[in-house]
Amino acid sequence: PICYLTMIKDFGLLLIKARKSAGYTQEQASELLDISVRTLAKYEANQIKPTIDKMNDIVEIYGNEYIGYQYLLTFRLGQKLFAPIENKSFSETVLSFIANIKKSNKCIDDLIEIGADGKIDKKEQPKYKQILNTFRLMTKDILILKFCKNKKAEPFNKQSSI
Repeated sequence: PICYLTMIKDFGLLLIKARKSAGYTQEQASELLDISVRTLAKYEANQIKPTIDKMNDIVEIYGNEYIGYQYLLTFRLGQKLFAPIENKSFSETVLSFIANIKKSNKCIDDLIEIGADGKIDKKEQPKYKQILNTFRLMTKDILILKFCKNKKAEPFNKQSSI
C-alpha cells in the first residue's frame, strides 16, 4: 500500500477528506469547532484559511496531524522550514529509514569531529551539509511513518491520490 502524503494544491479538499474521514458532517464539525457552517464551508472551498488556533482545533477534533502539517506548508515560512512528503510505500519508507540510520552512525562520528572545535570551517562545510541531508531524509521518513498510523492504510479511508 502507498501512503498518500503529498503536498496538495487544494488544501480545502484535504479538509473535506479529513472531516469526512473523522465521520463528521459540516454541521457537526462546525459545532465542535465553534464556527459557523458558512465559515467551515469557506475553509473547505479555499476562500479563507483557518487561523493557527482554529487549525489546531481542527487537527485535534479530526484526530489528524497530517492536515496540520499540510496547513503549515500553505505558508512560505512552512515551505522554507518543512519538506513536502512524497508518496512511498510503508516497506519502502522503512527500508529508507533503516538505510539512513546506518548512514547516521558515520554522520555522528563526523559531526563529533566537526564540532570538536566548536565551529564549522570551510573545509568541513561539504561534509556538514551531507550530514544534515542524511538527517533531513530520516526526518521525512519519520513523518511518513507517523502519518501512516496503521502502517497498512492510507491516512484517509480509501483516499485517492490528491
